[in-house]
Amino acid sequence: MSIYGKVPVFDCKIDEWVVHVAQLNNFFIANGIDDITDAQRVRRRAILLNSMSQDSYRLTRDLLYPNTPESTDYKAIIAALDGHFDPKKCIYAERQKFYSAKKDPHESMVEYAARLRGLASACCFGTALEMCLTDRFVLGLDTASAREKLFREDPNQLKLNKALEVACAVESAQRIVSAGDSAELIKSEPVLYTDSRRKATASGGTRGGRARGGGDGGAPRCSVCGARSHDTSVCGYRHLSCNLCGAKGHLKRMCSKRYYVHNEITTKKDKIVKKQHNGMQNNYILEGSDRDECNDFSPINNVRDINNESRINTILYKEEKPISLEVMVRGVTLSMEVDSGSGVSALPARIWYMYFSRNLSLGESNKTLYTYSGSALRLLGMCYLPVTYNNVTHNIKFYVVENGPVPLLGRDFMTKFNFAFISLNYCSVDKEKFILSKYKTLFSGGLGTFNKYKLTLHLKEGVTPKFFKARPVPFALKDKVSAELDRLVRAGILKPVSYSNYASPIVAVLKKNNDVRICGDYSMTINKALIIDSYPLPKISELCASLHDCRYFSRLDLSNSYNQFLLDDESQKYTCINTHKGLFVYTRLVFGLSNAPALFQRAMVQLLQGIDGVECFLDDLLIAAPPAELHWERVDLVLNRLRDAGLMLQRSKCSFF
Repeated sequence: MSIYGKVPVFDCKIDEWVVHVAQLNNFFIANGIDDITDAQRVRRRAILLNSMSQDSYRLTRDLLYPNTPESTDYKAIIAALDGHFDPKKCIYAERQKFYSAKKDPHESMVEYAARLRGLASACCFGTALEMCLTDRFVLGLDTASAREKLFREDPNQLKLNKALEVACAVESAQRIVSAGDSAELIKSEPVLYTDSRRKATASGGTRGGRARGGGDGGAPRCSVCGARSHDTSVCGYRHLSCNLCGAKGHLKRMCSKRYYVHNEITTKKDKIVKKQHNGMQNNYILEGSDRDECNDFSPINNVRDINNESRINTILYKEEKPISLEVMVRGVTLSMEVDSGSGVSALPARIWYMYFSRNLSLGESNKTLYTYSGSALRLLGMCYLPVTYNNVTHNIKFYVVENGPVPLLGRDFMTKFNFAFISLNYCSVDKEKFILSKYKTLFSGGLGTFNKYKLTLHLKEGVTPKFFKARPVPFALKDKVSAELDRLVRAGILKPVSYSNYASPIVAVLKKNNDVRICGDYSMTINKALIIDSYPLPKISELCASLHDCRYFSRLDLSNSYNQFLLDDESQKYTCINTHKGLFVYTRLVFGLSNAPALFQRAMVQLLQGIDGVECFLDDLLIAAPPAELHWERVDLVLNRLRDAGLMLQRSKCSFF
């Protein structure tokens, strides 16, 4: 059996119960599901309960307690929900709402008439319904010309449909006349403000700003916002109030009183910032500039939520385009800006009135929103709206701002839809802990030993060995030098010998922590005889070029880098040093040998070859990748090879970003 249509999901926080029941009954009629038999009634109940959201089902369960929804008759469930969502209304209260209704500036005549019919549905006017509707329609009009036209009609003959027809005709005539006259009215208005440093315009070649009407002979401007891209009757700002005179129907930039305000402003130049700087404009420049679009704001929001106070900062920056998403909001597709700096989501009043005000009402809010300068925004209220993005729907709390420029999705939206927040120094703490735990032997702090092969020092042929006596050590350093020699012997870096053809004096250097570093002065002996390895070190420009498209980086530092590489027995005798405690030879690669950097660089490059995004510059390793996951994969590969090779890292000098 084929099924006709589908039952929408009922969300008690958003949807209207009366509308849902009507849709449900139509579905039952279309599919022949009556309430004659028990099986059909059970089926009706199952469809009703299945069409509820989780919140709606929990509400139904609470209303029916101690019974359960599954054990309650369909009609009893409907009756319980009717009593909850549509309680008996006070007729006089409903009539007061009806008689106080007036046409809003954003409403068309047809929309106004439809709203009156909805308000009258609970007033029980009976046979007087048509008269009451007609009277309220005429008396609630916001256009004097339409009221004057209808006042001439015979009230005994005038019906709502006839009144609506006359009002629509007047509205259309006014729209045509205002569109034809607005260009001439605007062209005669003075310039609010010009910047003498502004570049010459393409049309006139003059410096500074242009007059309001422009001189390009284009389409007439909207008398509400000044744009040429649309007509006054469809402007999204036509229901807002002017920030200058307080009247509805135009913005401050199109206010007829701004000429007098200009005279006052120009006498206080020292108190008002009127500069354009690096593409940024303040509100004064924005309101006086020449725009062709209404939605020319680019919010950069930084919201704090302390004691029900929030800050929303709006700065126009023309060079950077905003980040926008196409989302479905209660069946309406909107392009909304996304900003991680805003803790709340907001809707301009024009969007609220245009799409949602007819079926929903705003709730009160105790939150205060502030602009960047600290002034409070005027909130009309708040509401919950279902937002769908990538086939996922969540209810988002929106604050309706009277003069809001663009719809905004804040961090509440990003949290519910699992948007990732990535900082400049990106580091997953859990990932870093896992890496450090997996390779804890690499960071143990001991001296590593490269286990792949031993390094060899090659001498030129016919070289005569050189032997130098030990240099005297200052008395103040003698104990520290002796202690350092003993430490190197215990670590296996030095080995005492009784005889050698080669011997270099030592240089004792005092470090910042008052320890002593011992280096052999090989410039006098072995360095002149070594065959220099020509393996090149990478240039900084080459490193930057190879990593230009990467975003995530980690830096590793080898502990006692040269000392982790063993020398073969033949090479050890060339490294002999002569000290006040006798002769010692190095068993490992040592600083001071002219060939040491090239030998070390070659060994490290060979060890890490085949891993993309890894660069080695002596004892510093740089690991980079464009995405974060690939970066951690490469870090894991590098650490695994270092561990297998027997090398050690110095944790204090390693950084994971």
